[in-house]
Amino acid sequence: MVITGVNFTVTYFALKGNFKRLINNEEFKYYSLAAVGSSIMISILIYTLNDYSISSNLTEGFFMVPAIGTSTDFVASNYTTWTPVVTVILFWLMFMSASAIRTSGGVKEIRHLIHIQKQYP
Repeated sequence: MVITGVNFTVTYFALKGNFKRLINNEEFKYYSLAAVGSSIMISILIYTLNDYSISSNLTEGFFMVPAIGTSTDFVASNYTTWTPVVTVILFWLMFMSASAIRTSGGVKEIRHLIHIQKQYP
């Protein structure tokens, strides 16, 4: 699911062996940072509030973020029972969506990235 959120063009160059274009792509950096950061935050929040094991929390956090962010909407557990903070993060991920040239709904990451770069030069 994580790969399905990356821009088609960047994925194509990575499959052809040109990893330099993948690593230097701003949209990929933003996507990776948002996905990993959100997964870690959600895993920590679930760990502090539930009786699950650490591996279960990491699995749920790192599964739910790409599932919600790329609009595949697979569900591993009932995330509505988690805290409102986790719900807000997942709601933000629904709007953040995925990279450009992808079929998932929501505002594409490149638009968020352009807005941030224009606001904070």
